[in-house]
Amino acid sequence: AAMAALQDEEFLAKTVQTVNEGKKYLYAEFEKLNVDYWKSQANFFTIKPTIDPKLFEEKMQNFGVMVRPVGNFGAPGCVRITIGKREANEAVIHAMKNIL
Repeated sequence: AAMAALQDEEFLAKTVQTVNEGKKYLYAEFEKLNVDYWKSQANFFTIKPTIDPKLFEEKMQNFGVMVRPVGNFGAPGCVRITIGKREANEAVIHAMKNIL
C-alpha cells in the first residue's frame, strides 16, 4: 500500500498541500497562544507546553486529540503534534485553548 501511495502523484501533491496549509494555520495559532514550538519540514510539530507533557497528553485526549510526549527522544518537556486536515488542526487548537 505504501509503494502504491508513493506512486500516486495526485495523492502525494494533495498530501503535501494539506500539510503546508496546516503548517501555516498552526504557526499562526501557536503564535496567538504564545506556545513554544519549532518550525517543521515534516508532517508534525514539536511544541513545549506550559504544563507537564504527560498531563498535557491526558488533557488533550479528553478532547479526543492524541499527542505524543517526546522526552525519550531527547526533547524533555516537549510533545509531538501531527499536522492533519483542517478539521483535525482546528480540534488541536480548540483543545489547546481550553487546556493552556
